[in-house]
Formats: sequence, structure tokens, C-alpha cells
Amino acid sequence: MVSFLTALPAGGSAKKRKPSEPASLGGADSAASGGGGGRRLEQRSIKQLQSQMRVVLSLSMETYLFPKEHELGSNCRKFMENYNSQKPEKAKKGEKGTAHPWGPARYGLYMTMVEYSLSCYNSTPAMVTEMGAVFPHLTILIAGLMELIKESTALLATDPAAGFKIWAVFVNHMESRETKDGRQLIHGTPGKGFLMTNLTTKHKIGGMDAGKIWAVLTYPLRTCQQEGTAPMNPNERGIQQLLG
Repeated sequence: MVSFLTALPAGGSAKKRKPSEPASLGGADSAASGGGGGRRLEQRSIKQLQSQMRVVLSLSMETYLFPKEHELGSNCRKFMENYNSQKPEKAKKGEKGTAHPWGPARYGLYMTMVEYSLSCYNSTPAMVTEMGAVFPHLTILIAGLMELIKESTALLATDPAAGFKIWAVFVNHMESRETKDGRQLIHGTPGKGFLMTNLTTKHKIGGMDAGKIWAVLTYPLRTCQQEGTAPMNPNERGIQQLLG
């Protein structure tokens, strides 16, 4: 078998790298050589770590970036505003903090996505046909999720934590924030394994796979999915500016 390498176009001679010299970490040696060796190494290491972390995030999470007027993006923004307005006061030094009374934000964000995606399926018969061809239990799933939405909503007025916790088995991670230019993004990963709670069984979606449900729910969002990572958040931009 002929190696594919033989088919690659020939290029110029590659320049050999000079052997790396031990990096100076400060002190007398650093001063004698002009200083800065350890600092430059530290800056390169931080930049490389940031880059690697963004690659890891792109592999472990899906990212969706919505235009300013997008309904789901707007709803996620509204939810996060309400969620953040309910945050307990920060703990004083030496005192243990208080958990958010609604539980993790990912539950409410997932519920927000469920509502939006169900509205898309209910208003777009062609989408039901497309997804139904690869997910034969689609109509059962839609009906079951609609019932869960009703039960969750009914609880929110008196016990928000209980209402949102219904979605705990569906989602592993979900966060949303506004970008510098005013768009809204979502990072998320589905829950793992099969849904085996009393409520999912009651509404005939018990035993369905959380990952496949995520695929169904994000199908209406596919045009907003990002290849790779999302724009840097303020902390990342700040670090890059400091490093120069």
C-alpha cells in the first residue's frame, strides 16, 4: 500500500528549531541575562492552558449562539435575570454560603429550552416529520414533556426548587450568558443514561435516553450551533489583555 504521504505536495526545507535553553525563573541568573525569562514562560503557559481548556470545552459541551432577537436567547436571558435577582447575599468571611433557593440554574435553563423546542415542533409539522424519521417515539416524547412542563410550572409558584428539580435527570450541565455584542449563548451537555423517575414513567417517557432527548430538543436550534468554542468570556479576555 502506498502511503498517502507520498501524495502530499512538496514544500520548502523545514527550519530546525534551536534546542530550548533552560528557562530562567528569576533571581541572579534572570538579572544577569536581562530578566523576564520566567515571566515569558509563565505567560506562554497560561495562554496554552487557556487554549487547551477551550478545546476541551468544545469537545465536552455543545455551544449555541443566538442573535439578539432570537426567542430562546431572549428567554434564557430573562430566566438568568430572574435567577440572579434571587441569589442569596454573599457569605461573610469565615461563614458558609447559602445555596440558591431555586437550585442550580441549569434546571431552569433546560426547562426554558424544552418550552421553546416543543413550540417549534407543535408549530412546524415538517420538523416533526424530519425528526420522527430518526426518532420514532417523537410524538410520545413531545406529549410527555408537555405534561412535565405543566407539573413543573404548577410547582414554581409555591416551591421553585421542587419545580425545577424535575429536570435534574435530563441535564448534566447548562449555562447561559450574554456576549459582548449582545447575543446570548448556551453551553450544555445532557444527562447520562435512561430516565427512570416516577414522573418520567408516569408520562410514558421512562426508559428514554437523556442524550437522545437532548438531540431532539436541540434539532430546532441546529442553525445556531457553533463549531468549536464560543466567544471568550470577560475573564478570558481580561487575562489575554494582561498577558499581552
